[in-house]
Amino acid sequence: MFAFEDRKADVLVIGAGAAGVRAALAASHTGAEVTLVSKGPITKSGSSFSSLSGGWGIQALVGTERTEQNLEDFYNDIIEAGLGVCDPGLARILVEESGPRLQDLLAYGLLLRKDDKGKPLRVKGCFSHSERAFLTENVSNIRETFQTMLNASGAKVLVGAAAELIVLQGGCRGAWLVTSDRRIVRVMAQATVLATGGGAGLFEDHLASEHETGEGYALAHHAGAELKNLEFIQFMLGIKENGRRRFLPLSELDGPGALLDSDGRDIIMKHIQGEENRKRAVEERMAHHPFSTRDSSYLIDLGLAKTRSAGKRAFWRNGNPAAKRAEVAHMAHAFNGGAAFNDNGETTVPGLFAAGEVAAGPHGADRIGGCMMTATQVFGERAGRSAATRAMKKRTMPVASPPSEILLKKDPEEKRSCSRNLEALAMARDVFSRELMVLRNRRGLEECLSTIEHSRQALVAESDQSILSLLTGEHMLTAMQLIAAAAFKRGESLGPHCRADRGSTPDSPIV
Repeated sequence: MFAFEDRKADVLVIGAGAAGVRAALAASHTGAEVTLVSKGPITKSGSSFSSLSGGWGIQALVGTERTEQNLEDFYNDIIEAGLGVCDPGLARILVEESGPRLQDLLAYGLLLRKDDKGKPLRVKGCFSHSERAFLTENVSNIRETFQTMLNASGAKVLVGAAAELIVLQGGCRGAWLVTSDRRIVRVMAQATVLATGGGAGLFEDHLASEHETGEGYALAHHAGAELKNLEFIQFMLGIKENGRRRFLPLSELDGPGALLDSDGRDIIMKHIQGEENRKRAVEERMAHHPFSTRDSSYLIDLGLAKTRSAGKRAFWRNGNPAAKRAEVAHMAHAFNGGAAFNDNGETTVPGLFAAGEVAAGPHGADRIGGCMMTATQVFGERAGRSAATRAMKKRTMPVASPPSEILLKKDPEEKRSCSRNLEALAMARDVFSRELMVLRNRRGLEECLSTIEHSRQALVAESDQSILSLLTGEHMLTAMQLIAAAAFKRGESLGPHCRADRGSTPDSPIV
């Protein structure tokens, strides 16, 4: 049987990635006692510390760069990339506080890549017009930096998963947790920061951590928080080879036979009419890693999507027969939407704050490369500080809530195999991964929503040992439902959201 345990904290931070650690540090420095929950080993899980990308790009203006013109250019880049669906106020904060937050990271030991003259390298970042993004040295140094920050925070760490947020007296007052050593812990807190990351791991093909399963969206939704922009998901062209996933090198798209279908036909030649159209699409596709309908580059992605939807596989070869085993697919990378929050990082539920990829606002339909990492630090700091300030004002805890419903759903006499759970979840994930990809339509989204509901009804658990599986399954299905519903609601193509029905895809020479 599970053991039940009660704890208290001023601030509870759920998630131990870049945003969560920054929030814990800020809350601690404001005077709060902090408990931080991590799904896995510290600095080893989550997209913040993924080795797939080899490091970070982080947009920031520092020192003498912080001129009025440069700050305005940075802001305009964000607004232009957002295509009308980002929050201008939050974008302005991101710009203004980008430099100070990078300086904080450098003070804790973060290393930046430098050129031959010893100056930090600067790159544009996808969808940006200026070489503003810094590049970090390596993932190992990132991990060391955030471990140092966590140590400085003095936060108490619990390894486990959040089952449900505790909402009492009109506000969030902590959460029910299931720890890795099979304890059920109720943490009562005056303020809670949600920093659980995104949902790219919901897709079968992804370039993120397996831990990125959207539980933060589910937790926020069940607590009554507003969510927005969940339909805007970054998809990258990726390569699957020998059981590993990696980014497709866009610089090598320019050439015959770069993308081949399983019949050996050139996908770009087949699906885009005219040499000039093909040339422009390739040039524009090489300019940004995420798929977007904002320019003609989307024709390449739609050609790949149509190839795969026809039951054929696609390969990256670049004229080299030996590389034919490198299969190409669209892979989920990051979400630009999530829980809506204000200038202080607080969601529409009092006492519940959000930062990082679980939050929505500073990014729009498309997002500048490197701005997500900036957002983890800018709004992680704001959320942690504001959460601590709130906690300092509310020293009296409300009467503790009863055990969470999700922890009481299991029938103690249930003897059925957990394989039914896995089958139900796999069925929903299969349809979700197909219908929420780069090319979407009403029929497919309706099928997705129907399948998710069917899978939810089939989800069961057979014993105490399966409670974490039940918890993960519940959150994954809720997150998938929220994302599919958001995609269904938006009928027009915008940025990475591409609708193939209602004549809503951009005019193009695709065949």
